[in-house]
Amino acid sequence: MILNILDNVLVIEEPLTELKANHISQINFWGFIRDSEHHLYRLTRGSIDSILPKLLGYLNKEGISYTLSSSCQDYLAKLSEVIDVFQELKDTGRRYKQGDLDDIEFNEFLSFVCSNIPRQLKEHQLKAAFHLYLVRNGANFSVPGSGKTAVVLTVYEKLKREGKVNLLFVIGPPACFGPWKTEFQLTLGWEPDWNILAGGDQLQRKLEYYRPTSHKAELYLTTYQTLLNDQIEAATFLRQSDTKAFLVIDEAHYIKQIGGSWANAVLRIAEYAQYRCILTGTPIPRSYTDLFNQFDFLWPKINPIDSLAKNKIEIYQGNNDFHSAKDLLEDTVEPVAQRLKSSAVYETIL
Repeated sequence: MILNILDNVLVIEEPLTELKANHISQINFWGFIRDSEHHLYRLTRGSIDSILPKLLGYLNKEGISYTLSSSCQDYLAKLSEVIDVFQELKDTGRRYKQGDLDDIEFNEFLSFVCSNIPRQLKEHQLKAAFHLYLVRNGANFSVPGSGKTAVVLTVYEKLKREGKVNLLFVIGPPACFGPWKTEFQLTLGWEPDWNILAGGDQLQRKLEYYRPTSHKAELYLTTYQTLLNDQIEAATFLRQSDTKAFLVIDEAHYIKQIGGSWANAVLRIAEYAQYRCILTGTPIPRSYTDLFNQFDFLWPKINPIDSLAKNKIEIYQGNNDFHSAKDLLEDTVEPVAQRLKSSAVYETIL
């Protein structure tokens, strides 16, 4: 058989003589549907990023021979690069939180902040900002009032000066719109061109996603409900060659529900941003599974908490074995997240 990617869809092409009934049942479970007309199985749900590694592992385990098309090989090579980058950034975040600091890089960051950020950041905000800058796609789970917005704005400005981003796209409840506009001016020293993509006339709002480069804002604000209605337009906007977005999910616990419509909308557009960040003071309001969507958003191409780990965590929690669930999550979550317990005390996330 041949594994191929056609029009961004993963397919299993015939001959399929080695697939037995139990094999077909398994690939059906993952979302493959038989296309008799074209003699193949087509993936109809789930992402290539999550399903392809599972499929390869299963075929190898079952001793089923297969061939990878050139497009599939290219896809796997790029996916491997993302995984390597994620592991490297996790290691960097872990070392930083353990006190292994690159003095030269930190002093350069500190110099930038002192020269370019009008707002005087507190020590814990500087530490959190440098951590977010290091890990690229990170989480800040600090308590309300700790300055999470100022931290993100500082990192955004640094990345903008480096040519890596050119706008902020914030998704959150309507109550966060005012603070983001206010904090932008207080932290960076000027009032940004902003655009609220929420409510109002739907047609007029959707036209805003297609503005030419010269008329784009620097700060975009939208709600979870509006994003649900504007998924296609938002994805199109973020994919544009002149859009380099820093995508921020404010009050990220709103996307905790597995399979929830708001969560699915956020996850759908995540991959089109250059940088991503999640903010919430209550990352785990109900259970450890609340973190699954949040970290899938941060690294949408690789599912940092893989399906096997997610299943184990759910089983551990069902058996009240919270210690094992925590240990399984810790390797992924702790290196790329910060949490300030009080004005001067950091604590572990889990």
